[in-house]
Amino acid sequence: MAALCVLFGHLQQHIVSLAKAVGESRSPWLAWAGGFGVDLFFCISGFIIVLSARKVMGQSGAGLDFMVRRLIRVVPLYWLATCAYLPIFLFGASTAGRDVWLPLLTSMSFVPYPVFGDWAAPYPLLTLGWTLNYEMWFYVSMAAVMCLVRQRVVLWTALWMGSLVALGVALEPEHRQLFFWSRPIVLEFVVGAAMGMAHAHGKLRLGGVWACCLGAIAVSWVALDPFGMTTASGPTPNDFVRLAAWGAPAA
Repeated sequence: MAALCVLFGHLQQHIVSLAKAVGESRSPWLAWAGGFGVDLFFCISGFIIVLSARKVMGQSGAGLDFMVRRLIRVVPLYWLATCAYLPIFLFGASTAGRDVWLPLLTSMSFVPYPVFGDWAAPYPLLTLGWTLNYEMWFYVSMAAVMCLVRQRVVLWTALWMGSLVALGVALEPEHRQLFFWSRPIVLEFVVGAAMGMAHAHGKLRLGGVWACCLGAIAVSWVALDPFGMTTASGPTPNDFVRLAAWGAPAA
């Protein structure tokens, strides 16, 4: 479901761009909440990571083992896809002749960098990888406290990421990577992780009726779009508005 949301969101962007190029107005039917799929993915990620890593939490070397497993799952396919996109960057009309080493290095190492020149949208070479930059930040944050008492790992991760978000909102740091990592959207991982821990302790068990009701409320909230997320122009900001508009129903 999350993948289909993202697919339709990108399809919508292409249709709108083509329509604009030929002078057509934007159809009201082209207002799908495709970006919501990302928020759903982030909440799922936090939830699943806790369930899959809970057995090693609190053990010596748990953080290293956790990161190695994450890298094995993510890096090979992502690097392969990035390399497959590299010729488009090298010979594309808008990027031909540009330096490739820094964009390639930052993309491969999951460090936010405006490969295409816009810090408002610091996309890597393979633009879809901006979500993996957030994923890796969450993994590193959790791995750093993985060796602590099992019941405290999610709490310390939440305190660390929550504090960084608070500082980012208060100070709006000029260091652009720090600004990226302190966006409120990262709290969706924390919410998912907290629910994963609650589920593991048997404190998050919903019957079918409750699950259907919450699902209906979430879908209705996204469809009603009280914050106008689907009609906004330009990159979707990863701020508290997004957290309320898409993060809450995703949770």
